[in-house]
Amino acid sequence: MAFLLSDDILHHNTRDLEAILGTFCEIKVEVPRQRLLDLIPAKGKNSAQPPAAAILLLGLQHHPDDLQLLERMTSGDGDLAELAMPGLLAWHGLEGYRERLKKLEDEKGFAGFERGPAPPLRR
Repeated sequence: MAFLLSDDILHHNTRDLEAILGTFCEIKVEVPRQRLLDLIPAKGKNSAQPPAAAILLLGLQHHPDDLQLLERMTSGDGDLAELAMPGLLAWHGLEGYRERLKKLEDEKGFAGFERGPAPPLRR
């Protein structure tokens, strides 16, 4: 695993970087926060789009310093906002909400969607 998390693999020019990071998301690998931040370029005219999975992995870490970054990334109408939204949802503990809702509907039908107090946000 150390090799997959090394500089040799996790850099902007790595072929299939998005797939590698996506796999890390699926199997819940915690990628060092600084490595993820290095993969997410500062927003500028010549900035490439960051890997969506890097943003999601960052959000899953719930680091307080990342909330502003995620909010800034999702504040526009463009592609970056769409890429970053899963990371912001993950930061708030809402990752996979569609899958959880679908599972609840499959198991209990619409009766499973009772009104009640909202669960506390995870921080």
